[in-house]
Amino acid sequence: MKSRLVAALAIAALFMVSAPAAFAQGTHSDASSSGTTGTFTVPLAAVLGPGEFHVGTFYSAAAYEAGDSAVAAVGVVGSFSFASTPGLEIFASVEPFIGAERDFLVEIGSGVPPAIAPDVAPRLNNHPFAGGFYQSGFGDLRIGAKYKVAGELDAYDGIAILAEIKLPTSSTDDGIGTGKVGFSVGFAASSELAEVVGIGSYVGGTFRASPDEVNIGNSFDYGVSLQVPTRFWISAIFEMTGSVVQDPDAIAVPLGGGVASGADPVFLIAGFRVSHDTGVALDVAYMHNANISIPSELGDVPVRPGGGFAKLSFTNSRREPVVFTGAAPMDLPPVNQPPTISCRAERTTVRVGESVRLFADVNDPDGDDVTVTWDTQAGSINPRQGETVTWSSQGVRPGRGPIVARVSDGYGGTADCELTLTVEAAPPPSQPTILTFSCSEFPSGNTRIDNRCKAILDDVALQLRQNPRATALITGHSDAAGSDEVNDAISQERADNAETYLVDTHGITGNRIETTSAGSSEPIADNATVAGRLQNRRIVVVVTIPAQ
Repeated sequence: MKSRLVAALAIAALFMVSAPAAFAQGTHSDASSSGTTGTFTVPLAAVLGPGEFHVGTFYSAAAYEAGDSAVAAVGVVGSFSFASTPGLEIFASVEPFIGAERDFLVEIGSGVPPAIAPDVAPRLNNHPFAGGFYQSGFGDLRIGAKYKVAGELDAYDGIAILAEIKLPTSSTDDGIGTGKVGFSVGFAASSELAEVVGIGSYVGGTFRASPDEVNIGNSFDYGVSLQVPTRFWISAIFEMTGSVVQDPDAIAVPLGGGVASGADPVFLIAGFRVSHDTGVALDVAYMHNANISIPSELGDVPVRPGGGFAKLSFTNSRREPVVFTGAAPMDLPPVNQPPTISCRAERTTVRVGESVRLFADVNDPDGDDVTVTWDTQAGSINPRQGETVTWSSQGVRPGRGPIVARVSDGYGGTADCELTLTVEAAPPPSQPTILTFSCSEFPSGNTRIDNRCKAILDDVALQLRQNPRATALITGHSDAAGSDEVNDAISQERADNAETYLVDTHGITGNRIETTSAGSSEPIADNATVAGRLQNRRIVVVVTIPAQ
């Protein structure tokens, strides 16, 4: 293990010598050993930009129990981001080679016979069948996804959720892996202080299906990281990671009056990351299991708490332009220029319940793919992202309010614009138009429509033709002479004759006309006089024109 660490450190030294002195305007966010964006082993909330991808290979060696077990692995990791789903990363890792070393020195040193030492030693939950001196084989494949739920998509700061599934590609015959599917879920949070110090944390759980032969436990996993500085071509990284394992088959074995610890590993990791503007990065770190100790009664049993980690990776698109010190201005790579945005609406005044389209006119000097996100304090926007969206005033009270749009180029460049829309109360519903026409002075007992009444009905027909939705109600009236039965019949005949004239002479359809008889019940003059009775013998036509 020591010779491998020396070789990794030598490679790092060569890389540092070849890397030019530089500083970066954005944070370095290479992938962790699981494949997703992070430090050595702790995932961060940062995500890759649209269309970016990351590939790398790593070597890790870690001691899990005092004098008893160490696991070494060579792995390949990768991740990429969907341009159509900002904030989403898909990542994977596979271990083409993994080896587990089991010495059982603590058990043998405490008097346990070597033949049964593998049976009473604490089990490695990820490698429960590793029981020989050294076993190796092909490791498991892990595939996962991370989605940023808080914070700018292109920033170090934020919160993300992660989920990962383990596919049992390793062989239990080789003593490697469990042969069962497992999965883990968790949250990652990170923050950059003063553009110098990066802090990350992770909490989650790993859920393992037990093989038929043994029971293995689930675990609570945690990790914190510190990266200093975040905006330089080389940075120091410190981590503390660990697991609290629930072991359903744990066996308490007395070892000289005490018990060797280390079954719940707590790794202290320290190292550095070197990043080149080509996208190549190198991580080198020392790993120390702080939870390894043995009872003093066991004498000279070696503790061996150390280990190491190294990773060489490539990211296709560096988010931060690198500026080389001492270079001529003409040799400087282009600095990311932020986009510009202006907003407009197809109209700025709407009535309650109406919708209006909003437009964002954007320009990015670098030609980057941009994302426009809209925000409103009232109403609703659909969709929330895009250069053309629709704002609905449904449920909004009359008044004035702002709508804000933000454009982001995915590389730290943003710009905002603001619209002010006015919402007016809806007008009261329109009322129909009512026109009244009247023809009186029918001779007593007479129901014929004379020329004088025909002229009035001609005006009624004109209104009905000019307003195809209009209707007419014709009411016949009589004086009080005679019985009610006779008066009702005469009144109805006067109304029917008026309808016949409108239908036959002017072609008005009958379904637009209604007739009724009022008899002598609605006089407009005194029936005790001749002149009054003459005025009461009449027809009244009410034309109703619906509101537009």
